Amino acid sequence: MRDAGIIVWMLTGDKKETAINIAKSSRLFTPKMKILEIKRENIGQITENEVHSQETGMVVDGNSLDFILESKTYLKKWIRLTSQCKAVLISRATPSQKGSLVMAVQQETG
Repeated sequence: MRDAGIIVWMLTGDKKETAINIAKSSRLFTPKMKILEIKRENIGQITENEVHSQETGMVVDGNSLDFILESKTYLKKWIRLTSQCKAVLISRATPSQKGSLVMAVQQETG
């Protein structure tokens, strides 16, 4: 799927550390991959160059996802960043967050 340019997303309720271990063991995240952790504190400072410069996997926790989903500006930026990643991992996501995320991505990407 990666060779076809498909970005694989994993949405889970697991703790971040557990989710990252699963992503690594399932090869969602490869050993060469740069892992970029998105938090509410750093979303404003991350640039597309940081993500596009090498093979990147993104990790976002449920609290940070709430912050992103509440801000149209950050949501648009975050979706642009995810489109540059090889894989996206959302940890500690609730069922309602998963649904909101799917709807938001569909609205933003058409």
